[in-house]
Amino acid sequence: MSKRFPFTLPRRPSTLPLRWRLVLVSVTVLALILSVYGAALYKQVEGALIDTTASSLRTSARPAVLQYVRAVGTRNATPVAGVTGTPEIAAPAVLAATPGSVEERSLTDLARILTTRTIAARTIDITGNTIGDGPALASMGEVSAPLLDGDIYREVAALKEERHWRMETANGPVLMELLPLVPGGTDQPAIGVLQLSTTLRNGDALLESLRNQLLIGSVLAFIATIVLTLPLVRGVLRPLRRMAATSRAITGGDLGQRVRVPEGGDALAELAVAFNDMVGKLDGALVTQRRFIADASHELRTPLTALGNGVEMLQMGVDRRDPEARAKLLRLMSGEIARMGRLVDDLLTLSALDRDPLRAIAHTQVDLTGLVAQVVDETRLLAQDLRVELSLTSRESLTIRGDSDRIRQALLNLCANARAHTPPDGAITIALAQSDDDAVVSVTDTGSGIPEEALSRVWDRFFRVDPSRERRGGGVGLGLAIVRAIVEAHGGTVVITSTVGVGTVVKMTFPLVPTMPKRAPIDEEPNTLTAPRQREARPTTSRADD
Repeated sequence: MSKRFPFTLPRRPSTLPLRWRLVLVSVTVLALILSVYGAALYKQVEGALIDTTASSLRTSARPAVLQYVRAVGTRNATPVAGVTGTPEIAAPAVLAATPGSVEERSLTDLARILTTRTIAARTIDITGNTIGDGPALASMGEVSAPLLDGDIYREVAALKEERHWRMETANGPVLMELLPLVPGGTDQPAIGVLQLSTTLRNGDALLESLRNQLLIGSVLAFIATIVLTLPLVRGVLRPLRRMAATSRAITGGDLGQRVRVPEGGDALAELAVAFNDMVGKLDGALVTQRRFIADASHELRTPLTALGNGVEMLQMGVDRRDPEARAKLLRLMSGEIARMGRLVDDLLTLSALDRDPLRAIAHTQVDLTGLVAQVVDETRLLAQDLRVELSLTSRESLTIRGDSDRIRQALLNLCANARAHTPPDGAITIALAQSDDDAVVSVTDTGSGIPEEALSRVWDRFFRVDPSRERRGGGVGLGLAIVRAIVEAHGGTVVITSTVGVGTVVKMTFPLVPTMPKRAPIDEEPNTLTAPRQREARPTTSRADD
């Protein structure tokens, strides 16, 4: 039987709400800063406290040490034969304290004099032996004078360096200061070591108070950070909550919703602008999709209705007595089937170009000049009552990279539109020119033109300028949409201009294939290599002038 705990385990930070994760990050950063700062401050105060205590020990012992050093140096001074004046200090061996000597008694007196209720003094000779134990001599046990290893005393006497460190004893923490006793100046050897010890209870109490204050201050800082950060985080996340509410409204079908853009131009404002743009494009795409479905349904319903009526008439036996009516009915049904086939083909073409334009077309070298000439010949055969003209402003063949069948389909769609809207004896001009690194193909007619308010929608699928949806020549309103998709799949652009009563001009631009410069023969002189390039550059300038 499993046990049930009265508490729940905390969730991982990744599963917490965003506002709490931001607060957690803020508190964590603050904790790191306070920890580093508190540790550095504590170490600095502890070091300063120890240094101050050691300096206080040296200052309190200095008068007695100087008096002792002078007395010892004077007693051990010996006159030099034939020389008057300052006596000479004896050699180190003479200065070493011997049992029962004056030096030993002086070191013992020094330890007794410097021992107080707060300071314990111990004197050691240069061999590391204790000469005077201050607390024992003065009968004071408040402060202990720990005995160190003899090598430490000998090292201090030999190097004549002052040292201090902290040591834990039975009576509590103690600071020990070791002072070398050097008579007659720093160039003389030490005759012993003075050890001063004092308690660090007061210093540790101060450090404990500092630790408590740092801990309390950190806790207060954490609480203040949480209390102050939560409202700020809520304010920062308010635009995101509005976006979430707007997204839910959009999911419910209200595509007219938009997010208010925050002031300041920060990342949230950019996100709000991008979100509104996305919703706007989504709204436009859905409107286009609905219109597309409605138009496609309408286009398919008309021929299906005609076919249904024809089949019904055949079932009724209308064709039994009138063979001519039967033939007419079959021609009508065949035309509607052909019209549905063209509609399906156009829809499949647009679907392929929308799904993956680069894979929907071939990528081969296309002689655009020859292709335009073929389309002109086909248009002349289909529009014998119109003047179909070809205008080539480039003397050289223009080559592009793409799909010749798709480009031909685009040109034929434009020519079909021009034929449908140009009256008899009108003119259709197909021109090919070069503009910098692009090839420009234009189809110009002298037809009825397109109203200005309809120009922005001529690229929409199933759009017709004629509001009565009259179908001349069986068109379904997908021709210009296919033209635009083909041109953009080739990396080009297409624009249309029109004037009512004058005509329409459609210009398609395709990037040309870069041509390699001609190489000069190998056996020519080096200074003649640039001549062919100069001769080829002159016709380009003259064509531009033409």
